[in-house]
Amino acid sequence: MKNIKAFEDLDVWHSAMELVQEVYAISDRFPSNEEAVLIRQMRNVAIKIPAKIGAGYSCGRKGMEFRFYAYALATLGMLQTHLELAARFKYVPEVEIKPLFEKTEKIGRMIEKLMLPDFEE
Repeated sequence: MKNIKAFEDLDVWHSAMELVQEVYAISDRFPSNEEAVLIRQMRNVAIKIPAKIGAGYSCGRKGMEFRFYAYALATLGMLQTHLELAARFKYVPEVEIKPLFEKTEKIGRMIEKLMLPDFEE
């Protein structure tokens, strides 16, 4: 078991931070007319995932932390929808979107583990 003293010590938080970077990189390639809509929304929800993980871990109240983790999972679902739209609009080839989907699924499983009463990383 790792010695976890803060949310920055969580592997899931690091994975979510990497996901944000990947979302920024991929959305940079979208057409400029998507700047006000899809790009902004994708980046916004991507940023919220590690933020909600950090908030949940830091809040110090069992019921509240579960709620933040549940919000992080819901936000992950929003990001998956945005990624699907990017693929359908052909802004990015599906072969490049697939690894991001896989990463979101992995992060989702990691968040679900945080929600367990006997969580250990």
